[in-house]
Amino acid sequence: MAMTEVPAYVTQAAAQHDLGPLVIWRKGSNPIMRFIGSAAVAVLGGALLYAALWVLPRVVEKGSAGLGALMVLAGIGVVAAAVLAVQGLLKGFTAHYVYERGAIQTRNRRVSVATWDQLDEIRRAVAVRIPPREHLYVRFFDGRRWEVETVTRRNNDLDQRLVSAFLDTAHRLGRPVTQPHATYKDEGIDPPRWLIGVVVVGGLVLTCVINAILRNLGLSSTLALAGGFIVVGLTAWVAGQAYRLLLVTGALFAGFGGLILIVVVHDLLPSVNRWVVAAAVLAVELLIVRVLLRVNAALMPRLGAAARCVYALTQRWRYRLRQEITLPGPATAGRLLSVPPSATTTIGRSVVTFTVNGQTVTVFDRVRRRPRSEDRPQTVWQVHLPAPATYRAYPDGSWVDGSTLWYAEESPMRTGISPKRIRAVAARLVGTVTQAASHR
Repeated sequence: MAMTEVPAYVTQAAAQHDLGPLVIWRKGSNPIMRFIGSAAVAVLGGALLYAALWVLPRVVEKGSAGLGALMVLAGIGVVAAAVLAVQGLLKGFTAHYVYERGAIQTRNRRVSVATWDQLDEIRRAVAVRIPPREHLYVRFFDGRRWEVETVTRRNNDLDQRLVSAFLDTAHRLGRPVTQPHATYKDEGIDPPRWLIGVVVVGGLVLTCVINAILRNLGLSSTLALAGGFIVVGLTAWVAGQAYRLLLVTGALFAGFGGLILIVVVHDLLPSVNRWVVAAAVLAVELLIVRVLLRVNAALMPRLGAAARCVYALTQRWRYRLRQEITLPGPATAGRLLSVPPSATTTIGRSVVTFTVNGQTVTVFDRVRRRPRSEDRPQTVWQVHLPAPATYRAYPDGSWVDGSTLWYAEESPMRTGISPKRIRAVAARLVGTVTQAASHR
């Protein structure tokens, strides 16, 4: 596309930051059309659900528990479609401009400029949309995140060229292009399917217990029931953060509690239109969920740090909350989470130092600035060598750089790697060092 088609304020921003010549640019999909599509699904689903609730009592004399569960799931689906409709509208009009030395994102004429030396990583993930589509989540070292659609259905060739421009730049700079974990069975921490059934049944039993307690405290039966589902749902959602099925279970419990809460508020305000009440309560619930997501993302690494501190004290390890870590070169810096390749030092969090078979091992976490709900800490191991060596990478993911054997992995939990895993990896790395020394 020609430079004359680029808005003047974008051209001015690119010139101010010396981004060089324009490579490609593209507008995002129309948020109004996204809203219409998702809202149509929500309205159609709501109409079908309303019709089912009107017809079924006249056809079926006694409702079954399974039928009731299906109606609840359908209600949650309708609410989810409505949420996605509003969310898509609030994202506004976007566009992305890729230049030789950087890129620009605009959202409702608000300009965000980044040079390529600020690029941290690109994550490919399927966004929760109607229909679901893959997006690029472009992260920068200062904590910013851009959401780049891979498909807008306007110009497929332009879509592919823009995506290629971002991915090719990441590969050229040696920055990671990642995908979220679908399962953690390889790490041996994904629960078996039968355990999910136990969790659901246990959740229902716990909901009944909490419901009884809240009713004894003077709450109405419906409000107590909503409270029981919400407490159990949020607890399962937080406790099962590494397990997709547990997350879904917690979300369903909390969503069911939210639907009951809408009914409770409508009973308290009978003179107000039911749709107005539902919309208002839903908006408040979404705001609370958004706050909880941010609090959870910021709080979990701190809880993990506190747990590691307690464990270090019991094992008589040396513990420091923060420590400056010296980096031997760009190869190691490029492997660490959210560390620029040119950095010579970085900050390690929850740092522990201990010995394994006479070898000194240091373990620390790397956490992103302004972490989001999908972010996990990266845990890094250092085994200090008796003499420096040239850079060398090994098949198990470890590498030697300077006078240190390094290893890093992303934690499946927001609280960080477990002490058991820290010990196991440390023992393996020390065994590698000992074996290499014996062959000299």
